[in-house]
Amino acid sequence: MALLYGEGNLAVPDETLNLTPLTSVRRNIVVIDLVESVKIMGLAEMQVVALWRAFLRQVEAVVDRTADAHLVKSLGDGLLLSCTDTEAATSLAFACHEELALITQDFALPMQLRCGIHVCDVYLDAIDVFGTGVNVAARLAGLSQPGEVTVSVEVRDLLSDCSDFELTDLGLCFVKHIDEPLRAFKLRRTATQTARQTPMLQPAPAGVSGDQHTADTPFDLRPVVAIIPFTVLRSDGASGAQDVAIGDAVADDVIAQLSRSRELRLLSRLSTSAFRRSRDGLLNDLQTRLKARYAVTGRMRPRSAEHFRVEAELVDVTSGEVLWADRFDLSVTALFAGDDLVVPSITRAVARSVADHEARRTRTLPFPNLDGFTLYTGAVTLLHRLSSTDFARAQSLLQHLNDRVPRSAPPLAMLAKWHIMRLVQGWSDNRARDGAAARDSARRALDIDPDDAFSLAIGGLAESIVGLDPSGAQTRYLAAVGANPNEAYAWALLSGTHSHMEQAPQALEAADRALSLSPLDPARFLFEAYRALALLVAGQPEAAESAARNSIAHNAMHAPSHRLLIIALAMRGDVAAAQAAVRVHERLVPGYRVQDFTRHYPGHGLPHAEVHSQALRSAGVPP
Repeated sequence: MALLYGEGNLAVPDETLNLTPLTSVRRNIVVIDLVESVKIMGLAEMQVVALWRAFLRQVEAVVDRTADAHLVKSLGDGLLLSCTDTEAATSLAFACHEELALITQDFALPMQLRCGIHVCDVYLDAIDVFGTGVNVAARLAGLSQPGEVTVSVEVRDLLSDCSDFELTDLGLCFVKHIDEPLRAFKLRRTATQTARQTPMLQPAPAGVSGDQHTADTPFDLRPVVAIIPFTVLRSDGASGAQDVAIGDAVADDVIAQLSRSRELRLLSRLSTSAFRRSRDGLLNDLQTRLKARYAVTGRMRPRSAEHFRVEAELVDVTSGEVLWADRFDLSVTALFAGDDLVVPSITRAVARSVADHEARRTRTLPFPNLDGFTLYTGAVTLLHRLSSTDFARAQSLLQHLNDRVPRSAPPLAMLAKWHIMRLVQGWSDNRARDGAAARDSARRALDIDPDDAFSLAIGGLAESIVGLDPSGAQTRYLAAVGANPNEAYAWALLSGTHSHMEQAPQALEAADRALSLSPLDPARFLFEAYRALALLVAGQPEAAESAARNSIAHNAMHAPSHRLLIIALAMRGDVAAAQAAVRVHERLVPGYRVQDFTRHYPGHGLPHAEVHSQALRSAGVPP
């Protein structure tokens, strides 16, 4: 490996300068900073040094207990750590907060940390880590308040809303020495929640894989994931029928949960059981015989008759790269009772890691070198971030994919959604053009696959937002949930139309149905927004405020959620808070006026629409 030194194209090999070769890897970088270190050091230098050294020993002990974690360096008032697993990195950051609080509890001066975490490609040698991502993690730490952890959007994408962490979107944050603003999220710990199920598209047509398709068969863009039945490893080498049953049960539960994700295709265990004992040539067989792109494998080591240590990993079949790996403690009783947390943890990690891997590929490789499902999965991830750069990139990916695979409904439906999101965000410079493009893309998607639930839902959304026809939209949404009752996005949109037609009970029921189906959906912030609208129509502004804030916490760039918050606060009579919310909204949609709301709101002309318009006016939105 060679590094570039100086200017121009002068390349000096590492060995010439007697340097340790660098290794390029993907890591979660954790930067920890002691708040006001100079001030407290000046007041009690020796005590602070002693406490910091004691803290450092505890951190080393925590790192030793954390799989694949590494303490890179201590700088006297800060730490740099790296970790392969994202949830392990976040747990490590919170552990550092807790250890310092414990060590300094009797010290008169406050000693608190700020933490920043970013997942990125870095360069490692024997003693250090290098790369711009380290600087990004440091800037994220600077955005934290004392005692807080702030993470990048890349970290957010690898964490589940149903994990032990709760995320609040801070929006775009400008920091020094970095040209583009950082999308940052505040991270808080919550009680562990059991993962809920997510919606599922129609199964892939038999015989269709890769970029191959026929003129009459819609092309399924989702990557194929093979879950290999987990293997029980006993010290004596023996393995009985009960061990096989336990390994199969874990695999079955993972398949059942992941198969309800809209973005993945899962192979049945009957297809993957033959590879249970395979090692040599396993990845090649999965790729050539089963057309799989990703594989999840696992080993289980008994700790007692009731408990196992589970080691699971996600592998990119084409490259052999391990994208995620972790260890868990499994209770057999809890597994068969449906109460264990191991399977939900594996499910969350696999779904997030695949999405992150595909999004990274779309950013680093030219379009012709990318697989169809990489373009699609990456585009969906980037679209929902709602930052200008990622949003524009999503459109380019979807347009390229439509040209490349013209007989596929999902990218056309997603492109229609892109144009609609541009309209509702207030970013369109030509509403007529974007509206026509949205309708045309939705129509073409349904021409290809008239029964696809997601395409039906997007077709209804186009009728609602572009055509201002709630009744016509409702017909499409009902067809969508009829085609697939687990299509959460259709339930959310149906909730919106019920609200537009002042059918508040039905709107709340549909919104709750969407939220119960899809805690892992990247569009969850939309579901929360539709629930807020339903609550407003139902005359419950306090509850609507809470739902709107939940939506903003998931995605602070979603302008309609900020409008719902303004309306809820104004209806409650909290004028000062409503005016503050207006100022935030103005930064997202400069020049927005009440007449924009009345002209483009699908429920215009009905009593609740006038109430909402008046609320916006009373909060200070220009008429």
